[in-house]
Amino acid sequence: MDEEKHSEYIQIPEGVPQVDPEFLWINGWYDGPTDGAVRVDGELMIARMAAECWHPEGTCDWYRKYAVMKIPFEDQAEEVERHNDFVHYVSGDTGEGWSWRPFGYRPSAEWHKYYEKHPTDPVLPEGEIVGWFSLG
Repeated sequence: MDEEKHSEYIQIPEGVPQVDPEFLWINGWYDGPTDGAVRVDGELMIARMAAECWHPEGTCDWYRKYAVMKIPFEDQAEEVERHNDFVHYVSGDTGEGWSWRPFGYRPSAEWHKYYEKHPTDPVLPEGEIVGWFSLG
């Protein structure tokens, strides 16, 4: 029988508080959210998967832990614009919250407008970790 898989991707420093974020949108998904935008104390931040636990046969409780990082002020407008453009040209869904649901997909003839404007995935610098939360 396979063992539970515990993986840690980002080390959350000791003493960083647990937070209760407002979930804004998901940027990445792999069997659950991997990263996305959240708001904490009125400030736009990014949440990145820091750790997870799963069992291939579903015999343990699944969870993911996320590091909440500040987005440098100069990158905040670009992050919001990229998300809004994706909604407008590709998904047709605001992606609000962190629940999976099928996209409303815009006509594929529109998609190139997004990918011409944003040819690469967003690469936000690793910001200061100011909190953490978990799902699962």
